[in-house]
Amino acid sequence: MLTKPLVAVDLDGTLIDKSVLRVIIESTISQNGLLSAILPLVYLCIFKTNPTTNSFIKDNLDIIRLDSIHSSPLHLNTNMIKYLLNIQHSNTLALATGSDQYTCEVMAAFFEKYFGLIFQHKIGSQEGEFSISEIKLAKLKQITNQFGLNRFAYVGNSDQDISLWKDPDVDVICVGDIAFFEHVRNVTGKLNCILIDGEFTGARESHAQIFPEEYTK
Repeated sequence: MLTKPLVAVDLDGTLIDKSVLRVIIESTISQNGLLSAILPLVYLCIFKTNPTTNSFIKDNLDIIRLDSIHSSPLHLNTNMIKYLLNIQHSNTLALATGSDQYTCEVMAAFFEKYFGLIFQHKIGSQEGEFSISEIKLAKLKQITNQFGLNRFAYVGNSDQDISLWKDPDVDVICVGDIAFFEHVRNVTGKLNCILIDGEFTGARESHAQIFPEEYTK
């Protein structure tokens, strides 16, 4: 049973600096050369649907080496990870992403393994789902209603997240600069918003910042 406030966290651009798809494509080019990415890029351009993209991500997720904090090409938002670590004992965390459920669960496991950041709920998109913001809102409201909660906070980073933040039952935590923060406040009409600076560093560097004692032995 949920006895703590729910905080839902976006993945792309919020916890990591780029989309998982872009990281996969860049890693493919880096490891195997430009030609290796041409066919996948053409395929994705022709069949640009959420199920097609998610299927590609799922099939190629291994290339971004989530099994090692030292070799992963991901760039992480260190400030956001620190913020979530500070609040996770007094809140229930959910990872909510437009990627498929498998990718969502793998990414959640990555943050738990290397940072001790625990997402009790993992909310990915299912086959045939397209309107990600509406899907996230519906799923998160389902969770809060299931446990008798009236509202939740959502952590995002883009104009696409504003449709969620406009909901009167959703509190605003945004990643970005002051200009974006003020834009969100103006559009949503909400004054009690929280701004987290987006400081993205390599996965190993981020880990070293949060756990410096492991690198000074």
